[in-house]
Amino acid sequence: MAKDPVCNMQVDEDQAKHQLLYMGKTYYFCTERCKAIFEQEPEKYLKAYEENFIDKRTVAIVGTGQVGATFAFALMVSSLATSIVLIDQNTERAEGHVMDLNHGLSFVQPSKIYAGDYSDCKDANIVVVTAGASQKPGETRLDLVRKNTDIFKTIIPEIVRYNPRTLLIVSNPVDVLTYVALKISR
Repeated sequence: MAKDPVCNMQVDEDQAKHQLLYMGKTYYFCTERCKAIFEQEPEKYLKAYEENFIDKRTVAIVGTGQVGATFAFALMVSSLATSIVLIDQNTERAEGHVMDLNHGLSFVQPSKIYAGDYSDCKDANIVVVTAGASQKPGETRLDLVRKNTDIFKTIIPEIVRYNPRTLLIVSNPVDVLTYVALKISR
């Protein structure tokens, strides 16, 4: 399988109807249109192809509780990330999850999985925030918001200090905490 350098679609090299030899390398296209676009400005698409499709895709996960560890596992199995960094206040727990995940790397597309700190967010394409307290029996949603808002007040500024780009909030209650993260990150 190859990737179309114009639209990034997967193209089966054996069945590709549209291909082009350019500077000694064969490129495969999903449609005649993509091939024609490429022929007009090949350097533009090759540069984007090298930067966006071959480069690393780093995901930082802040919080390695049950949700964070499961998210890291699913991400590893999907092969969507070339680098996964786990960040947690409890560094030993993050390192333990890293060891567990690294044992499974032989069954999936290679990636780098390591424990880090907030400074490792700087190269991340996306930072997933799973950190937060879990709801206790009898505890109201409002009580949980207060606890997790206090947690967010410490972690969101650290994340934004290194990476003000894309945050994905996966902590509960997600609707309110997404709004809290937006306000704190400004």
